[in-house]
Amino acid sequence: PPVNDVILNGLGPNTIKRALSGVLADFPIYPQWYGAKCDGSSDDRAAYQKAFDVAKTSSRPVHIGGKDLCVIGGTLKVSGRQTMVGDGPSKSVIVGTFNGPLFLWDTNGPGGAADRAEVGNSLITGFTLRGQFAPNADYSASRGFLFGGGNANFFQYNHFSNLTFESLYGAFDIQKSTRATDFGQESNAAWLTFNDITIRSGSRDAIYGWIWNFGSGTGTTYNNIKTAFTTPDAAVFYYKAGVVGDIVINGGHFGGNGSRLIKVDAVTSYRNNILVSGSQLDAGMNVPF
Repeated sequence: PPVNDVILNGLGPNTIKRALSGVLADFPIYPQWYGAKCDGSSDDRAAYQKAFDVAKTSSRPVHIGGKDLCVIGGTLKVSGRQTMVGDGPSKSVIVGTFNGPLFLWDTNGPGGAADRAEVGNSLITGFTLRGQFAPNADYSASRGFLFGGGNANFFQYNHFSNLTFESLYGAFDIQKSTRATDFGQESNAAWLTFNDITIRSGSRDAIYGWIWNFGSGTGTTYNNIKTAFTTPDAAVFYYKAGVVGDIVINGGHFGGNGSRLIKVDAVTSYRNNILVSGSQLDAGMNVPF
């Protein structure tokens, strides 16, 4: 017969009896429940997508990782507030084998592009995103996270920590639309926190850490960021357009080989209140501007 109850012993003088459904409701969603093998060769994209779809309707975290590498053959689409939790960057590893973003994140409110509801308090922590491509294959569209969405709402107060990105052209690509301010066009992705982030080359060169297409995310902080670049084309922060400023970069170790800490295009504006503190730029790392 099916098991409907769980009895928990060893928790003091009282035995606790709970419905199995209640116990499972406290767990993260595991892609393995939907067929993910994480054996280093099978394509687990469909199982991971199903896990994120279920997590969206149940407001539960998704567990990242498995017994081996979790191979993803196509983009995972997520939206709204997210909690993704792995067992650490050495244990929980997603490998993308295609030229595109591993995660495409719709940052609009739940009602769509016109919804003004803030998307905040996401937690993304404890795993590695790695690119795996043929030696001469184009990988210029590969990203860890690509954030899209309109300018009706804010994507803010979201937290990213203990993450490693390997062999991806870009780790974070922020494409959320802007709003007009007295200083110029400013991103509606703001007040984000990035802690303990490692970005490194591997089988292919890592080129960018953060690509900000519009603005720089007012109030965003970066702490304990480590980069290991292998080409002078690389930059930790690439600001393409809009208002750039009001950010804090603290406690980083950045290298190297002629790459840049900050790259800005000519159409950016403001360029003030950028604090870089307690950080080391290795030999061969160019000055911020």
